[in-house]
Amino acid sequence: MFDYHQKTLENGLRVVFVPMDVTSLVVDLLVGAGGKYEKEDEHGLAHFFEHMAFKGTEKRPDPLTLAKELDKIGANYNAFTSKDRISYWIKSTPEHMEFMFDYISDIVFNAKLAGKEIEREKGVIIEEINMYEDTPKRKVGDIFKELVLGDNLLGRNGLGTKESVSSFSRGNFVDYKKRLFSPSNMVLAIAGNSNKTKVFDLSEKWFGDYQLKFEQLDAIDWKSKSNKVVIDKKSTEQTHLILGRSIFGSKDKRRWPMTILKTVLGTGMSSRLWNEIREKRGLAYYVYATVGYYLEGGLFGVGAGLRNNSVNEAVEIIKAELLNIGKTITEEEFNDAKEGIRGRLLLSVESSGNLAGWAGGTWIGEGKVRTVEETLDKIESVKIDQVKTLAEELFQPEELYLAAIGPHKQLRI
Repeated sequence: MFDYHQKTLENGLRVVFVPMDVTSLVVDLLVGAGGKYEKEDEHGLAHFFEHMAFKGTEKRPDPLTLAKELDKIGANYNAFTSKDRISYWIKSTPEHMEFMFDYISDIVFNAKLAGKEIEREKGVIIEEINMYEDTPKRKVGDIFKELVLGDNLLGRNGLGTKESVSSFSRGNFVDYKKRLFSPSNMVLAIAGNSNKTKVFDLSEKWFGDYQLKFEQLDAIDWKSKSNKVVIDKKSTEQTHLILGRSIFGSKDKRRWPMTILKTVLGTGMSSRLWNEIREKRGLAYYVYATVGYYLEGGLFGVGAGLRNNSVNEAVEIIKAELLNIGKTITEEEFNDAKEGIRGRLLLSVESSGNLAGWAGGTWIGEGKVRTVEETLDKIESVKIDQVKTLAEELFQPEELYLAAIGPHKQLRI
């Protein structure tokens, strides 16, 4: 289906290239420097550091110069920060390939981290924090994560607080870069219309000279909070909630039956929860099931946006589906979920950006490239009894947690 060409440079940088017969090319540099690798007094620094890459280098001295170079070739570009990585990516056409390598290596390794830019960007990030405070559908995910994973480096939100963001100085950024921004802590992923010789030559040219040292990072200890329900009381027109629990980490083999279980419960308009909560009862505009994995552990959750006077009813329905699915899942649901997973995955990797992110993300997150083909094989090999056993094991009433935003003093599980 796809060819995966891999190479590790002498400085430790891992490079993966996936050729595609498309008109685009994506260059994506992933750094193992996400929020869980901050120090206790660096809350939000990883995300802030992501922003600072676009504020000027010696070669490209200011944000406008940086933006113009990308805009004049019609490129798509962005960056993101998660718990375990920061990603910088550009999508353009193949004739601009060397420029993309040059640009990303420059902003990542040569960012000036100017004090005046840091002070100016503090206001931008504080407004980003304000925006998410006013976006309960997203904010409730942060509340749920901290509830289940605890008040620690893994559980806390990625943006930081207004106080922590305001406290950062240039020295914080310099120290963070020295600790984490080593080639051996990075994966360079390329997907699209090119060839491996050119890709590896340009990787060496633009990234091979950096020799920063890196010390292996420890896993994060985490512990769920003692309370099972947390409500952020706000005068909203709708209650946003997530009901779920902690699960296993990214390298656990149970993630494959978990993918099927999540699909049957809450992926798509034919899923159980969508049908029961939205179609049959009209209680919600959206309802979904989700899973997320880190090396140390993971999360399963059911999210919904509900009428304020129907929250307890909806929670009971969700809980009933979770507690009963191990006994009631059918062969038809199981087989349909497998086929749906296969179709969605294959459609997603038609995009060069998604395929580069897939190859690079699995290598930096799991220690090796997990191919699309391997993933499909793992899903296909799952038996229905594995899904039933997993559901019975995970979905116990005493293991469930509830996070909500809405006009409620109390809610029950």
